[in-house]
Amino acid sequence: MLSLKRAWEPALNHGRKSYRYFALILNHKTREWGQNKLSNLESFRRNQLNLKIDLDHQNNISEKLPKK
Repeated sequence: MLSLKRAWEPALNHGRKSYRYFALILNHKTREWGQNKLSNLESFRRNQLNLKIDLDHQNNISEKLPKK
């Protein structure tokens, strides 16, 4: 989770319009965090799909092998 304190410190240094600056930083950090979550989800789905393809491939091979 993103740190509010880390986003607030530069806003304090920025001066009078610190609340607006804080909102900008927070928005940017949240968007960044959301994109990371999305890319993790995409890679997770891709891995699941690859796993399914591998399993299907193994099943096809085992069906073609002569049964004892």
